[in-house]
Amino acid sequence: MNNSHAFQPNWASPPGETIQEIMSEKKITVSDFSEKAGIGIKFVNSLLLGNEKITGALADRLADIFGADSDFWLNREAQYREDIERIFKALSEEEESWLNKFPVKSMQKLGWLPEEKVQAKKFLHCLDYFNIDNIEQWRDLQEAHYGNIMFRTSNI
Repeated sequence: MNNSHAFQPNWASPPGETIQEIMSEKKITVSDFSEKAGIGIKFVNSLLLGNEKITGALADRLADIFGADSDFWLNREAQYREDIERIFKALSEEEESWLNKFPVKSMQKLGWLPEEKVQAKKFLHCLDYFNIDNIEQWRDLQEAHYGNIMFRTSNI
């Protein structure tokens, strides 16, 4: 199978989102989940946000509570961490140069972009703002829009 066109979104979904969905479906509260899993509420909240990693022992507890096997939870965690690493990698020179063409701070102050300090996240927010997936798509749109414009000059 050729993976050269595999779906690679510019967002990542933490396993905590799946946990929250199942909790909602099963009407399990955070405190109930905390008690059943034998972990503190503070840890649960951090887990739901993707700030805590799912370990083998926790995956076993999740499997007992929610019914999916522990491999599902470990794979879900691994995929999330892989997505985070891919998405928030250091920007290439080309991406950095493209981002620097925009008044990002002003766009943030105006509420057009979320406040963000990490360059990779600013870059992704700009792509989202312009409704594009990458810089090549930006170039294609610019060429389509401005490509046939001719300017008249004067000898004066």
